Amino acid sequence: MAFLLDTIVAIQTIGVEEFVAKEKFIEGRKVDGVSIICLGGNFKKILPDIVEYGVKAARLKIHTLLKAAVDFPPQGEDGIVAELGREYEITLAHFFQILAYKQKMKDFTWVIGYIRVKNVPYVVYSFWYSDSEGWYVDVSRASCPHEWQSGFEVAASF
Repeated sequence: MAFLLDTIVAIQTIGVEEFVAKEKFIEGRKVDGVSIICLGGNFKKILPDIVEYGVKAARLKIHTLLKAAVDFPPQGEDGIVAELGREYEITLAHFFQILAYKQKMKDFTWVIGYIRVKNVPYVVYSFWYSDSEGWYVDVSRASCPHEWQSGFEVAASF
């Protein structure tokens, strides 16, 4: 297996009794330290009504992608999820906390994470619009072939 990821930081998230996506991911507003400038079309279709209950505190690792790679490549090739291992999924609440951490640290590197919605794996991703000073956030099925660029960051539990 080729090494695709290099761990750059570990962060501790907090537990959340109830995380309501539409109360946190609001276009044009800063909520809990996260400035959202735009939500993509898939996010608006798939995630606005998501409510997560009993989200536990977690230790997450943020990795940098050492070379361009896909989430789930064709059989026999190396991919991001295979390298992360079985604990690759996080919650949307954790992803929001990652954006808050990155914004506080002024780290505006692309970040991706893997979540599960109604038993379907998705990749949620975000990048910073420097002109508007806010995150663009969107989501798509993890089974679609995405090639993420070298230098992007990947968040996962451990």
